Amino acid sequence: MEVADDADWEEIVERTKELIWMVAVIYATTYDASKEKFALNFFLMHLVTSSLFLPAILPNIAPRFRPVLLKAFFRTAICIWVGQGRLELRISECMKEPSSLQVPSSQHPTESENPWYKVLQSGAKHHDEHTTKVIRALSYNANTYGDSQVGYYLCDLKGTEVLDSTIFLRASIMTLNKLDWETQGDAMDWRWY
Repeated sequence: MEVADDADWEEIVERTKELIWMVAVIYATTYDASKEKFALNFFLMHLVTSSLFLPAILPNIAPRFRPVLLKAFFRTAICIWVGQGRLELRISECMKEPSSLQVPSSQHPTESENPWYKVLQSGAKHHDEHTTKVIRALSYNANTYGDSQVGYYLCDLKGTEVLDSTIFLRASIMTLNKLDWETQGDAMDWRWY
């Protein structure tokens, strides 16, 4: 990630948005070929939840430290992804998977209902606090930074040609599909692993 040492506020906001998108993409699209499924890794999830602090802290620190914080967050995120095995990012597969945009019938969704309603309802009362926190972060990030259309983040990385703002909702639904939509169960759920 490039950010000028003397970046103005507009550049800081844009780079923050890029980082928030990056961690959502890494979390949602990292594929574990040995298990033949998207990993939704416990450690990568913490990149998403920790991204919430960026918009809160950046306006309150000296301008010269803003690029330093963004670069440090970027490097930390990449180190965690590499440390977790540098699993392949399957962006196209994630973005084309219909079940990642559908609330399961067990949750009784209506056709006209915004899927975020059921996601937030389940996430708010979930038995695993990590699930609650990642749903909160993804919802906030979707609401604040989820206005980008297909092609906005087009780059050399395979799959970015289909990447759009639904990545936040997809990551949320995939998380609940993996960890259960129900609100009863054990905290620190084994299904994260």
